[in-house]
Amino acid sequence: MTDKKKLFVRGTFKEKVFDNGGIIIKCAVNLDDLYQHADEKGVVRFDVKRKRECGEDGKSHYGEIDTWKPDPSRRSAPAQSDDDGELPF
Repeated sequence: MTDKKKLFVRGTFKEKVFDNGGIIIKCAVNLDDLYQHADEKGVVRFDVKRKRECGEDGKSHYGEIDTWKPDPSRRSAPAQSDDDGELPF
């Protein structure tokens, strides 16, 4: 496993809990920051993660850019079937 530097989304992520038990995470992100992480299709993938401790400013979560990319050399071939196409019954 390689050690990759984590990339974070600049913004604010705060959890709001409602009286009925519902939860929403309010997000405000910097678009310029997101644009620099866009892939060739213009898509940015990032995860919203819960902080270990909520900050004094109320920030309870943070955004981390998802840098995972599939390894083309590890692509598997379609599974080969060893049956002759007949049903087993």
